[in-house]
Amino acid sequence: YERTPIALLDLTQAKAAARELAAERERLAVTLSAMAEGVVTTDAEGKVQFINKAACVITGWSSDASTGRRIDEVCSLRHEKTGAVIAPPVSAALSSTRVVDLPPQTTLLRRVGGRVLVEGCCAPIRDAEGKGIGAVLVLRDVTERSRLEAELQRASKLESVGILAGGIAH
Repeated sequence: YERTPIALLDLTQAKAAARELAAERERLAVTLSAMAEGVVTTDAEGKVQFINKAACVITGWSSDASTGRRIDEVCSLRHEKTGAVIAPPVSAALSSTRVVDLPPQTTLLRRVGGRVLVEGCCAPIRDAEGKGIGAVLVLRDVTERSRLEAELQRASKLESVGILAGGIAH
């Protein structure tokens, strides 16, 4: 009878690599969910691929509802004073090799009413050949901090007026 050749493959390294990749994904998922900053990743066309819990709170969008939508729909940005539309800096980040900051006084229109003052930046994601395959937008809600700074500034002005009035009275 004929013998059929048998090929044996050692899958030890492949299985170890798969375990390491799974562990790295878990670490990344836990890190992103624990962050206070909102993190939104997009593909090269600007469609949302991932949004962490903090970004869901900031934007008012759920992960399921935002995935696959354009970033400018999920992160509708405006200038705080003028109301001018600010494009999310995904294309700017992809066309350069640097991190692009959001302009000062940027507000984000939440999905269901309301605005939050945000700070943030956008960084390109590149493949092994250096081609832009997406971007990461990081957002921080600074509404409360801005309000406290404004109150502190008002209190400082009132104190200055009180000192001036006291000096004039003497």
